[in-house]
Amino acid sequence: MSQASNNEDSENVEIEEQLSNALTEVENYKRELAATNSLLEEVEELVAFTWEQVESAEETALRTAGVADAAEERAYHAELELHTLEQKRDRQLFDQALELAVRKARRYERGLAILVFPRVEKEGEEERLLKVLRDSDLFGRIDESTYGVILEEDLPYHDIGECIERLSNRIGLPCASGIFGVDGNVAEELLAAAQEALEGMRSNRRENPL
Repeated sequence: MSQASNNEDSENVEIEEQLSNALTEVENYKRELAATNSLLEEVEELVAFTWEQVESAEETALRTAGVADAAEERAYHAELELHTLEQKRDRQLFDQALELAVRKARRYERGLAILVFPRVEKEGEEERLLKVLRDSDLFGRIDESTYGVILEEDLPYHDIGECIERLSNRIGLPCASGIFGVDGNVAEELLAAAQEALEGMRSNRRENPL
């Protein structure tokens, strides 16, 4: 067997190992998601049960005002815990997806960018965004005030600018981006660059209102 053939076989084995590792990471992520969803279901049941206690206490509020107040406080804290867990899960899933996208971009030399833009407190806004985004665009909440989209393209990083512009126009909101290979080479750097750029846009609008 020739040296070139041996090298090719070695490269194929290395690629298969990398793909196997990626699949293992996906399975680990699925198990983490299942565990988190199970915890959320338990908290949701706790919230429903606690609000039933609140309603029962309100019927006898004149006699047991202290009990009603305590039950309402428990319901508030349970609902707050549910909200916090949902946010933590959303951010965790987004971070994991971005980390996997960075690994693929590095391995296959493909274009990758993250877009961040402000959340709009408007009914139906998320549904509208999901309609204008492509199936390949991963959309999620970064925090209470910011959405994020992971944009992957079979293009070099320096050619992804037009894709970012087209997607920003469809979103219809002020967008900032972090581009793999330009603003950073790891997930944390891309996200930090995009968030810093968005904050700069917000500051500029506050200082120079229309």
